[in-house]
Amino acid sequence: MSHYRAPIKGKVSSVSMSTKGRAIKGKKTIRNFWTRDIEHTTRKGLKQVVAFSENPFGLIKGKVAVWDKNKQVSSVNFTEMGATKFKHLVVEGVKTNEVYQKEGIASQTLSEIIAIAKRKPLIKSVILTVRMDNPKAITVYRRLGFTEYSFFKEVQGGERVDCMAMRLDLVK
Repeated sequence: MSHYRAPIKGKVSSVSMSTKGRAIKGKKTIRNFWTRDIEHTTRKGLKQVVAFSENPFGLIKGKVAVWDKNKQVSSVNFTEMGATKFKHLVVEGVKTNEVYQKEGIASQTLSEIIAIAKRKPLIKSVILTVRMDNPKAITVYRRLGFTEYSFFKEVQGGERVDCMAMRLDLVK
């Protein structure tokens, strides 16, 4: 049994992965959990940890994180939202440590989330927001197929900043 630290907000701070792909901490079980090596980056030994669960209504919530030994270098949270016939997967908090940027790590984590969304037939799109003063992130999102669909101002750290909502439609 290998051990990876996989923080999930408010639920599990570390998990052990069994050979059957289940993460167990005490009596709480995260139903969907796996790790894989990231091959396409210039660094060796990076691990991607994917952990998510479904609530009784079938909505998913989870996190994809990338670890370099015991240090988390990138993370993305996601939550399924919407009505019964048309749902979205909302991506929140895309973060990559500056030292690890420009290595395709954020693209890899977002691609994993897109693959999860595509496995659920009711999810029609993946949605995220980004600050307009973050052109690196906007470039990554556009490369993955996201398009702009809304502009707004948001208060962050006591200051009003320009933001944009982007969407990737999964059904054409």
